[in-house]
Amino acid sequence: MREAIISHLEELRARMVIVLITIAVLFVAGFFASDYVLRLLEQSFVTSNISLVSTTPLEFVYAKMKIGLWVSLMLSFPLIVYEAFMFVRPAMRKHEKRLLNALLPFSMFLFLAGAAFCYFILLKLGLGFFASMASEAGVENLWNVNKFVSFVFISCASLGLIFQMPIIIYLLNKLGIISVETLKNNRRYVIVGIFVFAAAITPPDVVSQVLVAIPVLVLYEVSILIVRILR
Repeated sequence: MREAIISHLEELRARMVIVLITIAVLFVAGFFASDYVLRLLEQSFVTSNISLVSTTPLEFVYAKMKIGLWVSLMLSFPLIVYEAFMFVRPAMRKHEKRLLNALLPFSMFLFLAGAAFCYFILLKLGLGFFASMASEAGVENLWNVNKFVSFVFISCASLGLIFQMPIIIYLLNKLGIISVETLKNNRRYVIVGIFVFAAAITPPDVVSQVLVAIPVLVLYEVSILIVRILR
């Protein structure tokens, strides 16, 4: 028993070392590529009424390090998932392995879809609106470069997690916490909640709210469909 535990711990350590070395190497690469990444962010979101500023001597360095960290985490994410899967795989049953083999690629696709939706649609609408609102009030948009980088990456990662809704609902159903009937019966409340959420994070126009609400509504309906098919 003790030998088995030690063997598992050694395997876990070996896999963690691989992941940490990969993250470290990608962090260095991301740090040196951070100027290019920042220029992409500026081209995407910084308009004529916005200026990025560095408010302390090390602010820009912190921003470069943050870009390097986010780039390394995103690029190493598939490896992290793979190593975690390979570590727990021996303890899984055959049907659990098949289920995980199907869910993992779908989960990664949903995360990338959510991050892309946030970057190309939500942030373009939201940041432009907030900058215009400040300018109309006579407030100059001097955005801290470090906080700007954090906001963009955290927003994309957060929406990537929100797009995990079908998988989360499916797992909750498997655990007996939620049923198809509950999902269907509460659909009207979910729709209202999604539109309230969309109205809160987008400019005050119907088009923007619908653009945000529709993908989330589709995810909810897909969640119900997945649960009905796979239960």
